[in-house]
Amino acid sequence: IVSEGLPERYSDRVRLLRGILGGLEAMRLRLWRERGLYPLIDALMLTPEEASINHPFYLDLLEEAVIILDRGDFMRRRMMELRGRLREMGARRIRLPGGAWYWELKPDLKPGEVVEL
Repeated sequence: IVSEGLPERYSDRVRLLRGILGGLEAMRLRLWRERGLYPLIDALMLTPEEASINHPFYLDLLEEAVIILDRGDFMRRRMMELRGRLREMGARRIRLPGGAWYWELKPDLKPGEVVEL
């Protein structure tokens, strides 16, 4: 969740988020009973300034996230910028047997070289 005017303290943000997500539990249980799906809803609350930084968890958002509401296409643009940066570096997501994965951010990385997203 990217929003202006969020509480400064993270614990206050978590409290606010609990109130928002609390009503979704019934929907998750219904999806489990009817379709065998139990979606993981993992939300963070960031200000636009905080969300403008390329956080490591954005790498997984590129492949796994569903953006429900994106006013002004803020996160869509952020993800497009990150995809472009990864493409420039030659990055790739490598899947392992069993379904796990990792990111090889820069295949031609030299010792001592710093990688910045």
